[in-house]
Amino acid sequence: MLLPWAAFNVVDVAEGFRRSVSRYLGMLAAMTQRRRKAELHFEDAISLNARMGARPWLAHTQNDYGRMLLAHDQVAHRERALELIGQALTTYRELGMQGWAQEAFELERTIRPGRAPGH
Repeated sequence: MLLPWAAFNVVDVAEGFRRSVSRYLGMLAAMTQRRRKAELHFEDAISLNARMGARPWLAHTQNDYGRMLLAHDQVAHRERALELIGQALTTYRELGMQGWAQEAFELERTIRPGRAPGH
């Protein structure tokens, strides 16, 4: 039902702008084990959020995408997952989103042990 709206953004009264619909499609595809479709939706969401300068939503999408890639536990996807989570972590820190930054850092630390906080 959401597919026709993939190129649009979600809006609500309280916050106004919520993010690319493609992120939600990626999350749904990931939950239903359609990894390839999820990758395409996440890539679309990353592109749209980056073009709009929607940095918090870009970081959330990168984090979600990285988590999905790690959940499949394939060596080929590990490096891309680390890249995405690292990008999200950098943005969270730059924007002062400390709770999200801590969560991304903990995830990254489980994948790449020995990394010091703040790096």
